[in-house]
Amino acid sequence: MPGARLAGAFLAASLLLPACATPIPLGQPLEPSRWQVIAINGQSVPSSDSYRVEFRGGRFGGRLGCNHFGGPYRLRGGTLMVGQIASTMMACSEPAMSHERLGLAALAQPLQMGWSEGGARLTLSGSAGSISLARIGDP
Repeated sequence: MPGARLAGAFLAASLLLPACATPIPLGQPLEPSRWQVIAINGQSVPSSDSYRVEFRGGRFGGRLGCNHFGGPYRLRGGTLMVGQIASTMMACSEPAMSHERLGLAALAQPLQMGWSEGGARLTLSGSAGSISLARIGDP
């Protein structure tokens, strides 16, 4: 019964998929939400208010180590597309300036949204890098 074994293998594999990062699930709200940035391009960042992102009312904003930033965004399926980003322009010490430069470069490109841990974790990844987030609540 090769067909029965194949069906059983498919069922077993489908039960494991929710544990992996997946594209945005239907009905998974992005906003309003507040997130702690935990890594930029795979590099861990300090756990502080200097590394946060918030989504509300079709806009996003936050900090990636140094300056405040914000702008409009839109979703197209599982892709996050950011509009023009406005930012303060203070100089900061390292590694905050490097984290910010890399994070803003990632945000400038379309980003695939990978959800995990039942919506508690979100990874934004694209051609210019990635930002890993942990949900800390709703604004």
